[in-house]
Amino acid sequence: MGRVFNKAIVLSALVFFMAGQMAFAAAPQLNIAGQVHGAGVASMKTATGWMSVSGKDYPVANGSNLVTGENGGMTITLKNGARLEMGKNSEVVISSSNGKDSVLVQRGTMAYNVPQSAQIAINTANTQITVNALSQGFVGEGKDTYIKSIAGNASVSSPNKASSSLVKAGETLRVAQANGTFYYAPVSYDQAEIESAIAADPAPVADASAGTTGADIVAGSTGGISTTTGLLIGGAVVGGAIAAVAATTHSGSSSPY
Repeated sequence: MGRVFNKAIVLSALVFFMAGQMAFAAAPQLNIAGQVHGAGVASMKTATGWMSVSGKDYPVANGSNLVTGENGGMTITLKNGARLEMGKNSEVVISSSNGKDSVLVQRGTMAYNVPQSAQIAINTANTQITVNALSQGFVGEGKDTYIKSIAGNASVSSPNKASSSLVKAGETLRVAQANGTFYYAPVSYDQAEIESAIAADPAPVADASAGTTGADIVAGSTGGISTTTGLLIGGAVVGGAIAAVAATTHSGSSSPY
């Protein structure tokens, strides 16, 4: 009788263990893209809602939505070594699949630094930007899109690939869209001037649950913590007077400026 009882216990334990293993195998596995560290008002959207990432390192998964508020900033380090710096009042979505990384800048500003042997795609409402290895720069997304290259080249195209442009080191490009046509205008904006242009004419909030400033999220302390805005990885941006140059398009249309 005792042997039968012991066998029953062993069999039950084995069934329980196998069921647990099957459940674990069936559970969805997170695709970790890298890690994020926030300062001030800095939050990440998870499966259970918004959480503060201020003052700590957190893993960031494929599809993560990251938001900063006033006096907020974030540093995102991807597994390929690329480093991204979000400025205040910004919102991005991180994607990582099959070894390819991309960032959707929905509003605000973001600096990038891409190391050797890496590549990253940066998308906005009006542009698709391909940034290759050993590149540094800055992207601003408001009513218009601004791309500033500090080192390396950035290939910029419209979402439908109908028009494109190349931003070389030291150049800044402004991209506007009107009546289905994309306009590319070289400008001499430095980083601070791009930030001012974005603040004056911002893009709408993409995720309404985040609020307009991120202040209604679990936000952490904002006192005494400076934003990462104004700090470009690898050095300062070359300044210059604001001077819009006549826009050129592949369709030959006149500039909306």
